[in-house]
Amino acid sequence: MKNIFIIIAFFVAANAALAQRIDDAVSEILSNNKQIKAHTEYVNTLNFEYRINNLPPNPSISYTYMMNSADTDLNRTELIVGQKFDFPTTYFIKSDIARKRGELGKFEIETFRKDMILQAKDALIDYVFLDKMQSRLSERMQIAQNLVDIAQKRHESGDIGITDYNKARTELLKLRNAQSINDSELEFVQNRITELNGGIQIDLSGLSLNDEQSLPTFDELYEQIYSKSSELQSLQRENDLTESKVKLANHQWLPGFELGYRQDNEQGTRYSGIHFGLSIPIFENMNKVSKAKSELQLVSLKINSYQNELKLNKKRLFDKVIATRNAITEYMEILSTSNNATLLGKSLESGNISMLEYYFELGYYYEIEDSLIRLQSIYEKALGELTLELFE
Repeated sequence: MKNIFIIIAFFVAANAALAQRIDDAVSEILSNNKQIKAHTEYVNTLNFEYRINNLPPNPSISYTYMMNSADTDLNRTELIVGQKFDFPTTYFIKSDIARKRGELGKFEIETFRKDMILQAKDALIDYVFLDKMQSRLSERMQIAQNLVDIAQKRHESGDIGITDYNKARTELLKLRNAQSINDSELEFVQNRITELNGGIQIDLSGLSLNDEQSLPTFDELYEQIYSKSSELQSLQRENDLTESKVKLANHQWLPGFELGYRQDNEQGTRYSGIHFGLSIPIFENMNKVSKAKSELQLVSLKINSYQNELKLNKKRLFDKVIATRNAITEYMEILSTSNNATLLGKSLESGNISMLEYYFELGYYYEIEDSLIRLQSIYEKALGELTLELFE
């Protein structure tokens, strides 16, 4: 039992080093990622549209020249310069909407950024574990090659038959195929990381396989996650924005105005003065209030749904992390008490075990190693998704 706690403590410390190195790579990716830059520009474009909508329409100038067919001295001209605008308080509400839209945009960018963080972390974790598997496969290839050499000598001396010799060669071929597939996957992940980094290659030589970091209780962790959830904050800002839109829809039932200057010239006499117009909202605002209230209700439902979904998803991930961590500990205990490939090879050379027993035991050992690597990969990804909101 004491040895198990030592193993856990070692991997807790080791994981802290991994997280720092991976976080550095993630930070580099965030600064170079083209998708984040494109999404930021898209959100800024939406924000500008709200600022534009806060401005009154362009002023208008009209000039009319009317000829009298009977007497040119009775020709008439008319000049009107006017500016239309909504009820004055409407502009205060529109300004508030533009401000809230800007706040919402910041959280929309942050939500998109979190998605890129998760993608980057998953790719980096894949690289670490594929690189570790590549190292394991290289070691196994060397062992398999040595075994083929031994089997060939024994076959030539008549100690073993062609079946055992072919078995050794087949195992070597299987490992070559596995290494080739792993090479291909590793290259794909490296290209994926480069793509996420805006086409710039990252030095991945410092990344290494580690394991767990200590976690608080779920309630403590969820409280931190809830307070930093950019998606939830985005929905709350969207709710504030929609409330202002409801207020604007109500204000748009107030009349609009047009003020300006008018000048008439008729029979050598000039008439000039103030031009005033009034717009009565009868048709344009129809159903706008109902639509705005419906949107507000929709956002409220989205907030409630997301709050429930967030807690359920984080609890699922938390349980997955704990269960996977426990499974890793058990596999490590089994691995520490199993015969490794070196010991099995010595037993085979000394004749203590047969070729069949050697392959059975070696396959069992490799299966435990592979299962442990898969579990560690699952653990790292689940932990990264669980604590995504806490990434700075």
